[in-house]
Amino acid sequence: MGLALVQEMPPETLSEVSGVKLTREYTSLIDRLIVNLFRQGRPPKGVAIIALGGYGRRELCPGSDIDLLFLYGEKVPEKRARRLIEKIVYPLWDKGLEASHTVRSIAETIEDAREDFFLKTALLEARLLAGEKAIFEEFKDVFISRVLAGHRREFFEDVIEHNRRRHERFGDVSFMLEPNIKEGAGGLRDFHSIFWVAKGLFGLSNLSALENEGLITSRDREDLEEALDFLLKVRFKLHLLCGRKNDRLYFEHQEALARELAFNDQEGELAVEGFMRRLHLKVACIKYQTEAFFEHVAEALDIVQPGPVEILNAAIELHRHRVTFADFEQARRQPGLIMRLFEAMAEVDCPLHPLARQFVRQNLEAISRIRQSRRAARSFLKLLTSPGAYRALTAMLETGVLTRFIPEFSEIEGRTQFDFYHTYTVDRHSLLTVAELSRLAKEEPSAWEGIESPEVVYLAGLLHDIGKGKGEGHARRGAEIAQNIGRRLGLTPEELEDLYFLIENHLLLAETAMRRDLSEERVAFRFARKMGTASRLRMLYLLTVADSRATGPLAWNDWKAALVRELYLKSLRFLEQGVLSDPGRVEELNQKWQMLREKVQDFVPPVQLEATLSSLPQSYLLSFSLPEILEHLHLAEEAKTTGFACQVSRINGTFRMTLVCRDRPGLFSRITGVFTLHHLDIRSAKIFTWFNGLAVDVFELLPPWPDFDQWERVISNLNKALKGKIAISARMAEVKPLCHQTPKVLKSRRPEIVIDNEASDFFTIIEIYAPDCLGLLYQIARSMCDLDLNIHRAFISNKADLSADVFYVTDIAGEKILDPEQQEEIKKALIHALK
Repeated sequence: MGLALVQEMPPETLSEVSGVKLTREYTSLIDRLIVNLFRQGRPPKGVAIIALGGYGRRELCPGSDIDLLFLYGEKVPEKRARRLIEKIVYPLWDKGLEASHTVRSIAETIEDAREDFFLKTALLEARLLAGEKAIFEEFKDVFISRVLAGHRREFFEDVIEHNRRRHERFGDVSFMLEPNIKEGAGGLRDFHSIFWVAKGLFGLSNLSALENEGLITSRDREDLEEALDFLLKVRFKLHLLCGRKNDRLYFEHQEALARELAFNDQEGELAVEGFMRRLHLKVACIKYQTEAFFEHVAEALDIVQPGPVEILNAAIELHRHRVTFADFEQARRQPGLIMRLFEAMAEVDCPLHPLARQFVRQNLEAISRIRQSRRAARSFLKLLTSPGAYRALTAMLETGVLTRFIPEFSEIEGRTQFDFYHTYTVDRHSLLTVAELSRLAKEEPSAWEGIESPEVVYLAGLLHDIGKGKGEGHARRGAEIAQNIGRRLGLTPEELEDLYFLIENHLLLAETAMRRDLSEERVAFRFARKMGTASRLRMLYLLTVADSRATGPLAWNDWKAALVRELYLKSLRFLEQGVLSDPGRVEELNQKWQMLREKVQDFVPPVQLEATLSSLPQSYLLSFSLPEILEHLHLAEEAKTTGFACQVSRINGTFRMTLVCRDRPGLFSRITGVFTLHHLDIRSAKIFTWFNGLAVDVFELLPPWPDFDQWERVISNLNKALKGKIAISARMAEVKPLCHQTPKVLKSRRPEIVIDNEASDFFTIIEIYAPDCLGLLYQIARSMCDLDLNIHRAFISNKADLSADVFYVTDIAGEKILDPEQQEEIKKALIHALK
């Protein structure tokens, strides 16, 4: 890598704000080096040295490949070519530069370019460095006439296909948390593909030329120039930071880059979050502009899917399956038609016509004039409930309409959430929540019954995170912001109250379901009372499911879905029937007893049958299905002879481990300790002790890597730990996070301990909120063991990088912890353990 050469650059250049100037200055440094090497001694004749690809574009970064073509007019003179390579390329290698080269004649170059897409695009960037200009000019003429001419449509389709494959491989940079800033969708390669098409099809070599030809607007040109400039500077600094070529922006580099690029902490936003937000906005711009440009070119080449002109209404029509204005002059006079354009998009779920998009981009100032328009508000609310809402909202965000119609949305545009929990940026997550609500309209139509204003649910989905980026308490703050937006959109007072309630409480249903024992009827009673009406409960249920599914795979699984639905149905029954006790539960228990009695006779000795069944607590029976209970009973029979039984099964991306053994002090801490030794992340846990003293613990575990195959070793170590044959505390000191488990940037948060004696009739509930880290549960469990606390239930959940762990405990006598002094001691001990 050319670190030594970078150090030769003037300090004022290295601190240059412009990424374009930075890369061009470094490219010029390489140019001078190669030209000087060429001119040393007697310069050879009959050859042109040509820079290709990124070097040809003058976009070299310290780790970039220096791609050279030694081009001869006719047959390549091998000996002379070899001497020239030794003269130029070898010194580059000696300096640690990544130089690659090919030696070809013009005829060979043309022949290879016809078959090799990547060579073809590299040649589009060709730039003469040294040697004979006549050879270079001859090559350019032949390349245009024999490679590009007559093949423009084919070349365009090749670019589209290669972009599609590349996006599939590297993902979408506009919302990825560890993006590849070169190859991902929205990265530098997308920007390059615009110019490949512009040069290959139209002979246009810069953004100003594209603007002059009407292929992009002046606003598009300015946005693209800014995006390119920022990405080039990020890539240049990333190469310097890594000491090598690296285009993947890993978490461990992001904070250092933020400091290097002079980002500072702001209220509610860390410097690194501000940096990543800027990055996501710039790559989103490139992604959207690339797509729009290709749509425009496809229209110009007449390769768009054929279709008739369909009149959607007096002002909007469908042209070749793309939504556009019937009369652009009318749209200019009546800016409200812009919102009706997107309303029509949502209704027919078809993309925006490139000419309509161009018009919207040129007339964004008109959006501020319709922000208070009741007609525009009705169009927007109707848009939200239409089948193509996600497509229309995405187009509104891409064109800039959404943040002008709802200026508050700009606060979350491109905002990054630094945790393992969220997969997308806040703005993309919000749009995906609306998409999930549209799916739920088909999947769970019964949940929508009785909801008088479904548009309120969709609006809550779009705005539920609108309060993020201003510190703690985003739900309540977001509810206030959303209520002002709803008022502007003309919602009734009742709808405004529902909107506020939904956003303020959008985390409540999932948190309650994951952190409380749903077999206790008091949980559903208190939750139903909080909801007030069945309609609000239904709305919150739909919002919860949509929000969780749109967050990412770690936020939603079968286990969480079952718990959320169970709490929803129990609370709904109370609100609709007016009684808390569920008569069906008695019937459910009776059926389970009867079926269990029939099934267990196959493997439990008759003399032990009654004792076995009577050992099962009612809360346990209500927490597991009949097949699961039978599986546990089989394991219990095995544990009677071996003292320990365990079973592991795969559930989607996680694993469920069921462990049965004799209960004993410190059991939970030993189990969690072994899990930590193997880097197994506990996502949730159900812990029960039967009346006969057997502990039945069921854990949902996330392995350290997808093809984790060390379960036999884990089970063996569990068995050893339960027998006291592993010094867990000593071995814990040696455990380090894996590379991909390195914690991301965290906002500082002190541990919080909450002790609740009201939510359960039989147990004291201890809620522990602390930054998640390796071995956290082990430290908590060990501290509770030292305090002589018996853990009867554990609800483990991780949201963002915050661990929220809830334990149902009793003292050594099996009673609640009611003594205030003892409660304070518990808090002190746990806080100390978490430091």
